[in-house]
Amino acid sequence: MTFKQVVAELDATEKFGTNPSLDTIREICNRLNNPQNDYPTIHIVGTNGKTSTARMISSILTHLGYKTGCYISPHIFSYIERFAIDNELISENDFVSYYEKIKKIANELENSPGSKKVTHFEILTTMAFLYFRERKCDCV
Repeated sequence: MTFKQVVAELDATEKFGTNPSLDTIREICNRLNNPQNDYPTIHIVGTNGKTSTARMISSILTHLGYKTGCYISPHIFSYIERFAIDNELISENDFVSYYEKIKKIANELENSPGSKKVTHFEILTTMAFLYFRERKCDCV
């Protein structure tokens, strides 16, 4: 797939599930051996300033010598803005590669009995989990 094809697929993907649940994302993570458990994580919540706060914390930790992943949402111009390690955005080729890995699992889940569509959030978030583990981030 090309980056443009991936973007088209993501843009067409259901943004939110009809019945909010963590079951699908847990199943994807289980099939990936729970990459989100392989590094300490700082989760930033609130109404305003989350991206700025995340980028500042990431820069500080990178400056201190930690290999630091940063996942933000939403993006402004491109999906690649959501994924960075040491303040460097993911390449389009890597983005496509991680998308294809997660999409394969998503297709398996969607084709199993009693399944539901894997959402935009679930795909992008599990891509980030896997990307940061495979790139051996110290913290995210």
